Amino acid sequence: MKGKLLIFEGIDGSGKTTLIKKVHEFLQKKGIKCLITKEPGSPYLNLCKEIRTILLDSSINKSPLIELNLFITDRYVHYSKFIIPMLSKGYWILCDRGPLSTIAYQCYGGNVNLNLARKLNEEATFNLTPNLTLILDVDPKVAMDRISNSRSKKTWFELKGLSFFKRVKEGYLVECKRMKNCYILDANKSLQEVIDDGVKLVEKLI
Repeated sequence: MKGKLLIFEGIDGSGKTTLIKKVHEFLQKKGIKCLITKEPGSPYLNLCKEIRTILLDSSINKSPLIELNLFITDRYVHYSKFIIPMLSKGYWILCDRGPLSTIAYQCYGGNVNLNLARKLNEEATFNLTPNLTLILDVDPKVAMDRISNSRSKKTWFELKGLSFFKRVKEGYLVECKRMKNCYILDANKSLQEVIDDGVKLVEKLI
């Protein structure tokens, strides 16, 4: 691939969106073609946006296995219709969440079989390995407080509670050790420190 794939991970409220915007600004100043997307619900694909609506809707009851299948469907469409074509054109893709989220949320958080999720992720991503995965690691209680202060209504996943996010956080930390090009950022630091740490790792790819 001519381009590079960067994935930003972490529990809800960890600060991923802010970091992605700052990395995007940094790369643009360097003259690098880059696009921001997300999972689920890539803004470039209508089907993915519809899947996101279902996944986040707190009024629709969904088992972890149903969540898994919706995420995998979203991911297959995302990679086949957007990520891989854009990478082949030389774009750097900055993605808010990816395959690791499924492992952390549905497997560690929801007890879905790890081997099943890994196999489905491989199929949905066409075995594409990210050039860089950044995990923003934050105290789940701090993250939940941030969410409560910024949103009037909780999503389906936010309703799962603190114990769920503690399991998800642990999943991220465990899985990062077995991945290539994966780094953990201490998101309990100040916002500027987190941005600086993230940009330094991205700069090494240039």
